[in-house]
Amino acid sequence: MTAVGEKFLKSAHSLLRQFDVLRNSVQGTDGNPVGNVRLGLPYGINNAIAAPLFRIMSNRYPDVNLDIEEGNTTFLERAYEDNLIDLMVNYDFEERMDQKSEPLYSEDLYFVRAYDPEIEHVKEIDLKDLEHYQIGSSPGRYSLRRTLEKYAHENGVKFRFVADFRSASASIKITEAGLMSTVCPWDWIHDQVASKRVCAAKIINPSMSRTACIVSSLGEKPVPAIDATIGATKQAIALAEKEGKLRGTIFHSDQAEALASLEDMIR
Repeated sequence: MTAVGEKFLKSAHSLLRQFDVLRNSVQGTDGNPVGNVRLGLPYGINNAIAAPLFRIMSNRYPDVNLDIEEGNTTFLERAYEDNLIDLMVNYDFEERMDQKSEPLYSEDLYFVRAYDPEIEHVKEIDLKDLEHYQIGSSPGRYSLRRTLEKYAHENGVKFRFVADFRSASASIKITEAGLMSTVCPWDWIHDQVASKRVCAAKIINPSMSRTACIVSSLGEKPVPAIDATIGATKQAIALAEKEGKLRGTIFHSDQAEALASLEDMIR
């Protein structure tokens, strides 16, 4: 596509998004939100919250049509900038004048290797010891690689990085095969650890973490369907944490407070 064509396409997407926002704001109310919402989620978070988010949206907001776009952090950032999605969850996102970045939770990071019964009992590993392993991680503006490089610089650690195809699922598959190790949050690997496909040890001395944020626009009037989706995403994260699908610190007390009544409602 030519540069002119790309510019036109972005403008067209922007106009369509503005039309959707206007239509949704007219149709919906806070008590009965209506409309289409496009939510971008990284692989790990989608892996952890898809089921609870589906239950919440189906029970509480049946008139909101939620489309989830899964992708890596770089893809989601571009999709948001091109108006292909209305909301996204990304990591350590820098707030801008026209965007709101709201922290959801701080996720712990784990060192992951192919399953081996000899190391299954190892639950923690020092950051410095990661120097001895090849770690799959590809660069990107909001990628996990940026978090690793930050900790390496601050603690005088030299990582031996290898490319992982910029894909979280591919990275885990390559690690399962014993071809490399990786670093990732618990939401990537809870199924693989439970089924004894990988071994995971929490990184300590210091512990490593990154912050998941939900990003939305500041330049538009409130839209009930979008606000409902943001609230449902927070509650789904609280449920996923309780179910052991993610590990970290949830920032919003209202998520935990709403959990008991929410569980009763969606059973």
